[in-house]
Amino acid sequence: MSFLFELDLWLSQENPEELYLEHYGKLGLAIEDPMVWALDSFRSVDPVYIHNYVLGSIAADQIVNKLESLFLNQPPQLYGRWLEVELYSLGRQESWPSKLERLG
Repeated sequence: MSFLFELDLWLSQENPEELYLEHYGKLGLAIEDPMVWALDSFRSVDPVYIHNYVLGSIAADQIVNKLESLFLNQPPQLYGRWLEVELYSLGRQESWPSKLERLG
């Protein structure tokens, strides 16, 4: 909801309270004061980045699933070396989408 609200807010700044009610109202919350949208300091510090949390969560799920399948019934301490070699060693030489594609 936050990301969709933010995208709409970037397109139209005339009435942010109305946009806030439109998006967050879908959650079934009783919103007494729609001006509360302005209290979210995240938008002033890192606008248009909230979608990265969603993408990070999806990537984390894929990575954990891969690790659990590779190291079935083994301690999570073994994950570190695999993560170092498979995900971190190349740094930015390989894109995250490419890395995630390799994970399946």
